[in-house]
Amino acid sequence: MRIAYIVQCHKNPQQINMLLKHLLFEENDVYLHIDRKSIGLRDQIILQEHLYVLPIEETVAVKWGQISQVDATLKLLQAVMKSGKTYDFVWLISGQDFPLATNLKIFDKLESKKNSAYMEVLSIDTKRYKRLLKRNEVWTAQCSVRKGLCARLLRNFWYMLTGGRYHTFALFRRHYQKDTFYFGSSWWCLPYNAIVSMMQYLADNPRFYRFYSHCHCPDESFFQTLYLNHGTVAENLENILTYIDWEDCKDSPKTFTLKDLDMLNAMKDKGYLLARKFDMNLDADIIYKLSEQLCREARHD
Repeated sequence: MRIAYIVQCHKNPQQINMLLKHLLFEENDVYLHIDRKSIGLRDQIILQEHLYVLPIEETVAVKWGQISQVDATLKLLQAVMKSGKTYDFVWLISGQDFPLATNLKIFDKLESKKNSAYMEVLSIDTKRYKRLLKRNEVWTAQCSVRKGLCARLLRNFWYMLTGGRYHTFALFRRHYQKDTFYFGSSWWCLPYNAIVSMMQYLADNPRFYRFYSHCHCPDESFFQTLYLNHGTVAENLENILTYIDWEDCKDSPKTFTLKDLDMLNAMKDKGYLLARKFDMNLDADIIYKLSEQLCREARHD
């Protein structure tokens, strides 16, 4: 089993080094994109075998809700393609993720379902899907795609003007060929052959990228739409392997602390292999505790 982890990070170098400690194993490779706004972080990452840190000139400054989030992922995927190596899976994670299971447990899980892809895809019959569809159907100025009250009001005014939250007047509605738009979590784990076919499609069809460059939060649709319309689709589509708690949250998921340890262990028992998100500045103890558990369990694998 060979996994290419592609990681987007922007803060907490000690936390990233602890994450790398548990990801780098046998034939795993890790490709690291460090946000260009966090250039000082680069010197604090411990360089080691099987770790590839993207050069500064191949990184981007990631801005919330804009195409730069997709750009960072594409830079990582291009690095995977350039490596000349082949993998079983390519797994997109954040530098604020952390494993719940040992590498051998992760291998066993993926090996048992080699014909699967792990990606959240929302049902097109839900009200939430219809609300998200608006993001793709109208051209959206990037000045309105950011956090903050003013940008939110501007964006909502534009949505109302073009037909409302759940509808778009035909005059404003955009399409990309005959594709069905799909939406879901930004974080996924896909078979390597699917990645190859997706990257080839993008190279041959630059209009797909241009279409998404004026969407709101394109990272929550770009890869789902690309994979299900133009990728080599796996036999089974499974939910993502990363546990994320969005309850009572809007723009960002819950940040776990030590009091969530029992719950995270319960999520591991339910089949989740990683969790998001953690912040050493908020609570380092939960990260150290999970690391200790992983080291102890690895000795018994």
